[in-house]
Amino acid sequence: MRAALALFVLVVGLMCLPSQQANASACRVSSQATNSAVGPVVSVGKHCVRARQPGLSIFPTARVNPVAPVLDVRRTPACSQNDPRLGVAANDNSCGAAATCPPGQVLLTTWTSPAGANQWTRGASRCTSLAEAGAVAAVVLPTVTIEDVRRIGLPPATVALQPGSGRVAINLPVNLVATAGQVTRTVDILGFPVTIRATPVSYRWDTGDGAVVGPTADPGAPWPALTVTHTYTQPGDYAITLTTTYTAEYAVADLGFQPIAGTVGIASPGNPVTALAGSTVLTQ
Repeated sequence: MRAALALFVLVVGLMCLPSQQANASACRVSSQATNSAVGPVVSVGKHCVRARQPGLSIFPTARVNPVAPVLDVRRTPACSQNDPRLGVAANDNSCGAAATCPPGQVLLTTWTSPAGANQWTRGASRCTSLAEAGAVAAVVLPTVTIEDVRRIGLPPATVALQPGSGRVAINLPVNLVATAGQVTRTVDILGFPVTIRATPVSYRWDTGDGAVVGPTADPGAPWPALTVTHTYTQPGDYAITLTTTYTAEYAVADLGFQPIAGTVGIASPGNPVTALAGSTVLTQ
């Protein structure tokens, strides 16, 4: 059993094709360039997958986009001696990684590296069925939705009001300024390192008196610029609330960023203001 588990390795070359869906005819054309050591090329989602013949290994190799892969992926039994950064192609299961998984499964660690660079980054370890680990099939790249971005969480923008005392005069503009920057989060999904990048694109101010400023791409600017303002016409207590809208994109390992459909709106805490009526006084 240990000797069999020592053979567990899956090395995969990947290439992201963000611009268009791979189709069966394109994959058939690619397959003409393959040699006898590799199997057919099939279309899976946005990728063409080329399968190598199993040979002596119970884990054959699949390659996404056989023309020019940009990412190597290796899965090894989750034992420290199998770290590819050590410069050895070890597949030793003597640490008992399989014992931590249900029967019929083995604990595999995912490693990624730029194609041919041998610069490995460790991903997550997960229990994998022997059938899944040994199948000749496309590697399923994780995808990220806008709901995933919401769950991960984005920070609210910082709000600055001028005057900043919270007391403003009616019929005079209140300067509205938002500060928000690009946000980057790195998570691990299905053993792959995934980077999510969110960018603020618009700002919407609810001024508490029934008026709304925006949405606008202008975050506002400090005095004396006054590019985003609101003027109260009636005395009273109000709360100014800012909602910042983000767009997002994600990258799996080093495959390049691709957009995520939809947007995320993040509300900042309300800022109380008191609008006061003034009187005109003549002075010398």
